[in-house]
Formats: sequence, C-alpha cells, structure tokens
Amino acid sequence: MAGLLGGSIPSLYREIYEVLCPDGSTKIPQAICIRALSKSGLPKAILSEIWQASDSKGQGSLNRDGLYKALALTAVAQKGKPPTEKSLDVFQDTELPKPKLGELSNLTKMTLEIDRQSNPTVLGFTYDDLVAMDTLYLSVIPGKKGLIVKHVEFTLDSQLHGTSVHRRYSDFEVLHELLMARFPYRLVPRLPPKKMNPSRSFIEARRRALQRYINLVCRHPVLSDDDAVNFFVVFSGSDFQHKLKDKFRSIPDEFVTSPNGPRAKELAPLDMHAGMSGIREQIRQMQSSVTQLREVARRIVERSEAMSQDMRTFQQELSSISSESAPSTAWSRGSEESWGRVKRGLNGSLAQFGTLSDKYKEKGSQEYEGLYETLSMFLALINAYQDLVERREKGVMREHQIAISRMHTLKKHQDKLHARKDNLAPEIAFTADKLEGHIMTQEDHIHNVEMRNYFSLYCLYMESQLVSVNMDMLAVALQEMVDTQLRTDQQVHDVWEQLKPAMNALLPKRQIKSPVKKKYSSAGFEFSPPGTPP
Repeated sequence: MAGLLGGSIPSLYREIYEVLCPDGSTKIPQAICIRALSKSGLPKAILSEIWQASDSKGQGSLNRDGLYKALALTAVAQKGKPPTEKSLDVFQDTELPKPKLGELSNLTKMTLEIDRQSNPTVLGFTYDDLVAMDTLYLSVIPGKKGLIVKHVEFTLDSQLHGTSVHRRYSDFEVLHELLMARFPYRLVPRLPPKKMNPSRSFIEARRRALQRYINLVCRHPVLSDDDAVNFFVVFSGSDFQHKLKDKFRSIPDEFVTSPNGPRAKELAPLDMHAGMSGIREQIRQMQSSVTQLREVARRIVERSEAMSQDMRTFQQELSSISSESAPSTAWSRGSEESWGRVKRGLNGSLAQFGTLSDKYKEKGSQEYEGLYETLSMFLALINAYQDLVERREKGVMREHQIAISRMHTLKKHQDKLHARKDNLAPEIAFTADKLEGHIMTQEDHIHNVEMRNYFSLYCLYMESQLVSVNMDMLAVALQEMVDTQLRTDQQVHDVWEQLKPAMNALLPKRQIKSPVKKKYSSAGFEFSPPGTPP
C-alpha cells in the first residue's frame, strides 16, 4: 500500500495507531504521542525534533499520517541518523522503518493511564481489566512453624509477577494496618479473625478469606499500584515484617501524595454529594441480596456434599450385604433364589455407587469454588464499601463538624474580648492577640479538613464505580452455577444409566411390582397404597 512519502506502511504502524487511538478519533493528543515515542529511549532533544517535524502546524496533536511520520522518524533516529523528512527519501517504494517501542501491551496500559488522568472522575476500568491486574493463590504449608509459639504459614503465588513467597497471618495484619493508614478513603477489605489453636476447618476458611483479601487489594486500581502491596507480593527475604514496617510506615496518606488532593473541591462538587445517598442505598440493598444468595449457595453445596456421603453409605451397606460371610440355607430361603441372585447382582453395582459419590463430591467442590467463593468475594467488596461509608462518617466528616464548632466557640470568645478591650488593660489585649493566633490556626485546620472531606467524597464516588464494575462477579457466579449444573448433572445421569442394567438384572424375568405404585400426572405424581388397581 502506497503511503507516507511514497513508502509502504508497515502493519506495526497500524497496530500502534489502534492502540493510541482506540476510539478511531482523528486526533491523538500530544501527551499520548510523546509518552509513546519516549519509549524509544531517544534523548528529549531528538524527540522534540521529531515532534516539530510531525506537528509542523503546531496543532498540539497528530492525525494518522502525522503519527506514521513520527514513527518513521523515530525509527530513523534509533539508527543514528538525523530525524528529517529528507532521511525518509531512501524508503521510496519500500517499507518504512519500524521503531522499537517495546511491547504494545505496555503502550495500551500507558494510553489508558493517560486517558484516566484526563478524566479523573471516570474509573475507566472493565471487570476484565481488574482481573488482568493479577490473580493470587494462597495455599497452606503443611505443619506449623515456630519454636515456641506455633503458627501457620502460607505460600502466596502471583500470576502476574511469577513469584512464590511465604506469608503468615501476622504479615497480612501489618499490610492491612499500612493500607488503612495510607488509604483511609478507599475500599480496604476486612481481615478474617484470629483464633488460638485453630482447627483445620478454621485454617481452611481463613486461607480462603485471606486469598479473597489479597486478590481484592491487587485488583484495586489504586491499592494495586502501592509499593507496599508490591513488596508484600514479591519480597522473599528474611525479617519481612520489620522491613515492611520500616520501609512504608512513614509514607503520608493518599490525600497528601495524590495529585488529585489539591483538586478535591473541583472533583467532588455538591451535586456529587446529593447523588451519593442514592448510590449508597442501592449498594446497601445489594449487600442484603448478595448475603442471601451466598446463603443459598452454601445450602446448594451442602446438598451435593450430603448426596456424596449418602451414595458412599449406599455403596458401603450394599457391599456389606453382598459380601456377607454366612451362607444362606435352604431352610431360610425356601425354594426362592432371591438371596443369592440379589447378592451376586449387588457386586456389579458397587463401583457405580462409588462413582456417584465421587461425582456429587466433585459437584459440591465446583459449586463451592465457582458459585460460593465468587459470591463471597463480591460480598467482601460490598462489605468494604459499607465499612468505608461508616469510617468516613465517623472520621473526616465528624472531624470537619468538630472543627467548625470549635471555630464558632473561638469567635464568640473573640467577640467578648473585643467588647471588653481597653487601652488601660494590656493583659486583655495580649489575650485577644493570642486568641487571634488560635483562630488563624483553626482556619487553616478547617481548610485542610474541608479539603480532606471533599477528597473522601471523591474517593467514595470512585469506589462506588468500582463496586458497579465488579457487578460482573455476580454474572460470573451465575454462569459458573449454570455450567456446573449442566456438566455435573450430565455426568451423574450417565452413571445412573450405567446402573440401570445392573438393577434390572437383580430381578427375575417375570415382572415384579413395586410395593408402592406411582401414579404420574401432569402436576407431578402421587403414591397409591398397595393393592390399588392399575
């Protein structure tokens, strides 16, 4: 395809254009272009020359052809040649050179980050984006550790980093403490409770809860970028807790370090405050419903586990009957051969009942992992949101109200002193000046708390969007439920079909009536007592 300056356009150019301009708009902002070209590793002076040559009209953006030109000049500069249009003449009727900008996935991430920075009140993540941040697995290391006080250790595996580290519950406690101090206005999940001498089932429940905890943290758009979180996931050295505290405890909270802190009032206008009450009520109702759904999921799992146990009991008792050591006598069986025939036939069905037990156990396990665990993770996120709402109301909002009330008290004292002020009473004038200093200090405090209040509202708004995006977890849970039922029910059906010939073989060739005859109807079936005519 004939293209820029007579040279043909490499497919890489088109791929980069689609990454930098996914919406197909005609203009790519300068910030995105410069960030992309800077991945070439070229000096700033060279990048400036490339930009001036590509944006010759000074529009502050590039169209498709402008981007292609910038990419070609970048490739030329990487080969040590001057990035001028004349340097592209050698590519007449041949393919233009390809720049080295690293992985396109990194360009995609960079573009999304810039877009989110330009739209700070829009989350800008899909559920798939959140899941792609990382998936972490926690497994119990067999045997308790510690010379005097025994404790359980876990292996924490990160899919993103490809790391495997050892962590104990107290390590999670330190991380949680840091996150609560660093991100007081974000969704920090609850930690599961501690217990002395925990049972095996308690340890397993805690393992699952900690796994949900760290996955929610590492899939949070803000928390996942924190250095303490990354350190927690990848550091494998000794004295971990001390290093974690020493390295990150002195870092100020997000309000101080975030570029959006000074913009808090702009980012959280009054209409946002009015709309948040409706969002909070929706999430509160969602919390109630998901709690009920998880309880139903627990009962579904228990039913499958009970069926597994029942089929195992069937297998054991039928095995006991079929392998009875005492032989039957002619006196006990009369002229009938039922005893021997049934015993021999049962031997052929024992394996199927064992398979049924295994299938129901597998079904319960899949229901637990797919349905119950997914609902539990979503509920943990919603609970963290409700905790944030409560923490904000009892924290920065109350602090703001107290600061304003204190200011009113100081103002009243000031008015009284002004009324009494007399040139012959210098001690009163000194007290008034001191009070004026207190008032100025309190005004600064009120301004700081007010900005924090706005910032907390902005964060709450963003966290509401995060809950909304994670609604896909509910869809995933239901999908898993349907898939599990279809798959496992078919497997169970196949085993019952295998049992049918063995059960038929237990009976003589003549038809034997069931002791209770079923009458089926369109509304279901009802039982008729023995002796009822067909």
